[in-house]
Formats: sequence, C-alpha cells, structure tokens
Amino acid sequence: MNGPYWLVLINIISSLLLILGILIYRFIFPKKKINPFVLLIIISILPILSIFRAGMYKSGDLSFHVTEEMVFFRSLSEGTLFPIWGGNMNGTYGYPLFMFFYPLPFYFMSFIHLFGLSFINSAKLFLALAYLFSGIFMYLWLKKVVNKTASFVGALFYLFAPYHLIDLHFRVDIGEVLAFVFIPLNLYAATNVIETKKARWFFLEALSIGSLLLSHPAISFESIPALFLYTLCLIKNPFQNKKQLFTQIAAFFTGFFLIAFYWVPLFYDLRYTYLNMTPNISFTTLPELLYSPWRLGLLFQGPSGQLSFLVGCALL
Repeated sequence: MNGPYWLVLINIISSLLLILGILIYRFIFPKKKINPFVLLIIISILPILSIFRAGMYKSGDLSFHVTEEMVFFRSLSEGTLFPIWGGNMNGTYGYPLFMFFYPLPFYFMSFIHLFGLSFINSAKLFLALAYLFSGIFMYLWLKKVVNKTASFVGALFYLFAPYHLIDLHFRVDIGEVLAFVFIPLNLYAATNVIETKKARWFFLEALSIGSLLLSHPAISFESIPALFLYTLCLIKNPFQNKKQLFTQIAAFFTGFFLIAFYWVPLFYDLRYTYLNMTPNISFTTLPELLYSPWRLGLLFQGPSGQLSFLVGCALL
C-alpha cells in the first residue's frame, strides 16, 4: 500500500478509535457528559495527522514557504527585526519579497525553529497549531453567544469547511490558515469589550486586527468590514451609545497603527513596482463544485497540482 492510501487507512482507523473511545467513555460514565471543548480538540487532531508524515509532501506551496522561512530566519538571525530583502532568492540575486508578502507566519515558524525543529517540521507544526487554535477561538466566541452544543457544532463546521482543509493540506496557504485564527479571536475579543468594557479585551481586539492584517492582507480587507459590522450589531443604538462606538473604532485604528511598520513602507514603495491591472478571473462551474475528476471524485488535488474546490464532505 503506497503513501496516500496508507494515510487514508490511518485516518479511518483514527476516526474509528475516536468513536470507540467515546462509546467506552459513555459506557463507563453513563451519567457524566463529555466536555465538548475537549472533544473538539481531539477531533481537530484528526485532520492534522497526515501533516506529520516524514519529509516534504506534494502540495501547492509548502516547499516554497519552507524556502522563504529559511531566508526569513537568516535575516532575523543577522539582526534584521523586520526582514524585507530575500537575499538568497531569485538565483542568489535577491529581491524584496517580504516587503509585499505577509510576514507574521514566518515569525511564528522562525520562533518554532529556535527550539531545534527543522525548517520543514517548523512549518508543519505551525500549520497544525494554527488549525487547532482556529477551532478553539471559534468555540470560545460561539460560546459567548450560543450554548455549548451549538458552539461545538459551529466550531466543528469551521474546522472541517472544505476550503479550510484545502488551504491546510493542498494549497498550504500559510497566510490564510493563520488568518482563520484571528477572525474568531477578533469576534471573541470584541464581544468581551462590549460586555465587560475592560482594557485587556480592547488591546486583544486591536492586536487581533493587526495580526489579521499581517497574516493575509487580502483576507483581512474582505473580513474587516464584516467584523466591524458585527461590533455595530452588538452595540445597542450605536449612534446613541457613542462611547462604545468610539471604542470599537479606536480598537480597529489601534490595530492598524500597531502594524504601521508593515503597511506604511508597503504603500510608499508601491510606486516603484509594476502592477498589472488586467483582470484574471475565472469561475468554477456547479459540477466542479460537486465532483472532482480525480480518485472517484473525492480527491481535492490532481496529479499536476490542480485544485478541485469541492463544497461537499471532505475526505482526508
């Protein structure tokens, strides 16, 4: 049995063991409820088991990001706190990759690498932790607005959304994977700011906005308006309760201010770049959303790296 099929077998066995463990627990402790938060953590481990297979594996960008991680870490080790220039890239001529590329994932991966893990394993552990914490923060936010059961179900849907899994396994878009952590964290912090009016939640909300922007600018600009609209919905009569409205506006602007070191040089140096404004947009047809042309319609990625954006149940 080759690698991919072996991984499928491992995931099936792991899922069956989880179900068996739940049944045994219910048999031994029939009156004791299973903690939904603990169960969520255990279930969220299943999709990341295959990440830790030995060595590099075929994906959209994993090999590129590991190379970029090496260059980023080298700049940090040379004393550059805000790396801009990719010195060993572009055939060793270098180019200002990190001036326009999201830097926060590389800070996290470089920090993990300090503990002795290889660059490849640092990237893998980063992906796994980002995935786990995205579910944790989604659960914590939902628990503020709904009951525990609904929070568990909502967080589970968030973790197992096909697009989330495609980003994690096949595209390996480290920026988007990390952005999925800070979106629910911002919702959680904003809810606590409105309810408690405590300063620590204000700074956490601002920090989550700044971190979201450093994780993936495109996802940020799409989600920040929705995040701000959510805070307006939480405030009763926002135009009458001007203090809470001002607090939310201040939190978002504080988040932008915290990462001024990133976006101010970026916008300033755009004048020296060539931007192709020719639209390159394609739309997926309905059959392509329902059926993949590879492996009996269940495989997200083709033999040459093609992606299938299925909306149905994801099999890992």
